[in-house]
Amino acid sequence: MAHGERSQAVSLQALSNVSEPAAFALHLTAAGSSSPAPGVARLRSGFTVAEVEPLGLYQFAPDSRQLVIKEDVQTITLYVQRLYGFRSNRTRLSYQTVSGSALAGQDFAGVREGELFFDSPRQTSALLRLSVLDDALLEPDETFFVNLTDVQVLSGGGDPQSGEPRPISSHNTAWPPLPSWPAMSRWGC
Repeated sequence: MAHGERSQAVSLQALSNVSEPAAFALHLTAAGSSSPAPGVARLRSGFTVAEVEPLGLYQFAPDSRQLVIKEDVQTITLYVQRLYGFRSNRTRLSYQTVSGSALAGQDFAGVREGELFFDSPRQTSALLRLSVLDDALLEPDETFFVNLTDVQVLSGGGDPQSGEPRPISSHNTAWPPLPSWPAMSRWGC
């Protein structure tokens, strides 16, 4: 840092591992100075500079984002992942189903206010089950959507200044299509 500067940006690249809970904090451990004067650079002891999403990011697991199923399957199981989130002990996610060409009450059991829970910082996934209704009609492929709508920390949320848990917007919707004949490897109704 140049003389008189009070702050400086530091770049850090962190790679996530979605199969293991992970957390990190950046601590400055030493400071030096090119000035011959003693005591020019000092660090404040134990000062945490950065943490990554201490309350968590939530998304549908990759294999739960788009599925194809047959209507006679009756139950769909979807998995939601928590990335990071080591400060929240109990977290509630809200979700809802939204009709597409598949209609709630006719092709699947709609959910207006569903909830699933993460009960500890070590829990990295949770599942939700949806019912598919077999109407025995010959129909074209149909689709409906499942949206993660809200996240709330119920206990152990830590410092309110540390941000809010949130769904990852690019992966907070799953859509199960229901094919008109035997299913392949995506989901739907």
